[in-house]
Order: sequence, then structure tokens, then C-alpha cells
Amino acid sequence: MAGLTWRNYGGYAFAYIRALATRPRLPSAQFASDAAAGGLPAVSWAYAASGLSEHTLENVTRGMQWTADQVRAIVRGGLWPHTVIFVAWNDWAGWYDRVTPPEVERWTDGTQFRYGSAAADGMTDCFDFSQTPLPPPTAP
Repeated sequence: MAGLTWRNYGGYAFAYIRALATRPRLPSAQFASDAAAGGLPAVSWAYAASGLSEHTLENVTRGMQWTADQVRAIVRGGLWPHTVIFVAWNDWAGWYDRVTPPEVERWTDGTQFRYGSAAADGMTDCFDFSQTPLPPPTAP
């Protein structure tokens, strides 16, 4: 990954990646500004500011709007044809509640896969590279 540019907008991901721990942590609001100006780095992590998360204790509608605004900024900046967006929700760090989730399958190394805490593989299987790219979303 040498030569790639990285930015961390409002999040804590870089604290877990030692090689990137010294990089600056920008405010989450800066992501939309950079995206709308067409100036995102090769890899970005963007986290909603406090009060904008979609956790049940916070305002789900405001959090959903924040996520949509980030996507719109990417479209406005002309980055849609060159951008992959992964939206992920942290469901209390992957721990399950009162009921143990069912075993779904076993990995080739013999470990089991369950909903909740599980081993993850690469995300290339999320893409169909033979498909014609879809147009960007339009504003409602």
C-alpha cells in the first residue's frame, strides 16, 4: 500500500494501525468539504460526530442524514466513478446479547462462523467488475 494517501475524519481507526497512528485526525465535518472539492485521499475513514451516530441512544434520523450527506458530497465532487463506499454499523463491538447466535458454517480452517463476532475475509467478493458502473444517486 506504499504510495497511497490516507485520512482519518473524526474516528479512531488510526489508533489501531500503528503505521498510521501519527497521521492527523481531522474533524468529521472536513470529510464532506474535502469530498465536495474532489480532494479525498486514496483511503478515508469517516466517523459521524457525537450526536450524529445511528445508535439507539442517539438520533437515528440525524445520523442517517449525515451518512447521506457524505455520499452526496462524493457525488458533488465528481468522485462517484472512482469511489467505493462501505457503510458499517458497530453493533456494540460485535458481541451478542442474551441468545448465542446460530452457527452458520465452518471456515476451511475449522473455525466456526456465527453472526456477531466472526473472522472476516477480504471485500473483493462484494464487487462485480464485469458490471457496467451504476450512475450516482440523485438527490430526493
